[in-house]
Amino acid sequence: MPRLKKGQVAPGVRAKQERAQNSVQAIIGVLNEAVGLGRFSPEDGKLFRRLSDLAMMHDASRGIAPMSVRTLRENVDRMYPGGMKAFRATVAELGRDSVVSPAEPVREMGFEDAILDMTARYSDLLQRFKRVTLESDTAADELKRHFDRYRSRGALRVVK
Repeated sequence: MPRLKKGQVAPGVRAKQERAQNSVQAIIGVLNEAVGLGRFSPEDGKLFRRLSDLAMMHDASRGIAPMSVRTLRENVDRMYPGGMKAFRATVAELGRDSVVSPAEPVREMGFEDAILDMTARYSDLLQRFKRVTLESDTAADELKRHFDRYRSRGALRVVK
């Protein structure tokens, strides 16, 4: 298989991008239908409460496939007039009962990105430190202590 040149996108990646764009376009269509009716249907109202629920939406009849929250946000920013801020405002206007408060989605969005970013950084750091333990017994002991201390804690906690 030939290598890609600068600016080219692999066919599989391109197909995934197009599927995400088509899904977001369909989600925007659902939102526009709800705006026309003045409210969400009960099942759509549940999905529009959180971005993570909306990103995981799978409805083949509407042409909506699951995607990451980040992909959803990036595509909504590009495709919805006014971007994500306008999208959220429209969702909030359709019914305060069917959506979370405006402050909560912003926090959710930041937390999800921060958790993914810190998880990747922590995994990278552990891999680098494991290489150090091959040459240092002290480092190996510290890594063992770290795993003994934190491996049993599966829940996140907020540190101020």
